[in-house]
Amino acid sequence: MTKSNEFHSIVNEMLSKIMDTQLSKIQKLGEIIAERTLDGSILFGFGTGHSHVIAEELYIRAGGLFTAKGILEPEFMLHGTKWKSTALERIEGISKSILTLNGVRSKDVIIIISNSGRNPVPIEMALEAKKMGLLVICITNMAHSKSISSRHKSGKKLFEVADHIVDNCGFPGDAAMGIEGEPYKFGATSTITGAYIIQLLVSEIIINIKDSGNLPPVLLSSNLDGSDAYNEELLKSYFDRFPELEWLLK
Repeated sequence: MTKSNEFHSIVNEMLSKIMDTQLSKIQKLGEIIAERTLDGSILFGFGTGHSHVIAEELYIRAGGLFTAKGILEPEFMLHGTKWKSTALERIEGISKSILTLNGVRSKDVIIIISNSGRNPVPIEMALEAKKMGLLVICITNMAHSKSISSRHKSGKKLFEVADHIVDNCGFPGDAAMGIEGEPYKFGATSTITGAYIIQLLVSEIIINIKDSGNLPPVLLSSNLDGSDAYNEELLKSYFDRFPELEWLLK
């Protein structure tokens, strides 16, 4: 078996494990978030480093929820100075400002993504969001998180402070494959499983809104003919929460 075949097999097994062990949680969250969406809540996503990719998967996504928003602070992404995001996610005391600047409101929902769940910023983000009245969901790697210590002053990890936990069913260290005799592993899985979980959850939210007799706020691809007018109508309903999208309004 080639390493490509092995990785394909591992990922398929992980996605099946998510379906077997996490789907009931995802379905319940789909019901909760659908109800809150109908009451005017916004679904936020936040992650640092590579986890920001999962938060971005929520935001302005074709076929996704118009009412979902990524907290995409450049300082926590990887396109800046080398290791900058890694250094900053270990600093305490900035999460409240980030939440306030991104316009969160009481009764909103936030998904915080962290594979290890050990660094101060994601943990502090969860604690501050709860203080502000948000429902806090985390996507994390339970096998990894349970095997390490916290870097937050509380001694807690993300899964210990979130209201709801979704396990990405990954391996400690994220990488899935090794070579006999070598100290390293490769083939990280958390981006694949994180995006899979997000799309499962968004699908559940949309179906629950539809089943309640309401029109789900689903964003059309901007690369489809006629989509601009459709998306513009959606924005008119939610403009107070998405002022940065004013350019969509003609």
